[in-house]
Amino acid sequence: MADLQAVAAADPQFPRVVFVHQGTEEVADALMPKLWAEAPAISDPERKLYIGFGLKRTTAMKLLHPLAFIHGLRALLKGHGIGSPRGADVLQMPGAFLVHDGRIVWEHPFEGGAGDLPDWKDVKRRAAAATEA
Repeated sequence: MADLQAVAAADPQFPRVVFVHQGTEEVADALMPKLWAEAPAISDPERKLYIGFGLKRTTAMKLLHPLAFIHGLRALLKGHGIGSPRGADVLQMPGAFLVHDGRIVWEHPFEGGAGDLPDWKDVKRRAAAATEA
């Protein structure tokens, strides 16, 4: 998230970032000021938005696969630690989406595991292309 925050902070024209999480609003109130105080967060403990965006759940077997450990190590080397899920569905895969006029114009479903991060710098270019279309 630090990479995304740095890219967004460096460019005032960067699209608005909104987080969706599985925790309660109380969890977000405690966590978001530490992560990114200015970014709004939507509480979705029933995962309706996750499902609506088509994000899949992984399996326990995939979590135990050697590649999962490699991806986890890659994430740790990028400075992303292991969080406390606090009642969240730990098998729920995350995603990043660029939404314009009610439609998804870009997505990154994080299928490559914890270290599979998109090129955040490319998001502004995609947002500009979506607004021109």
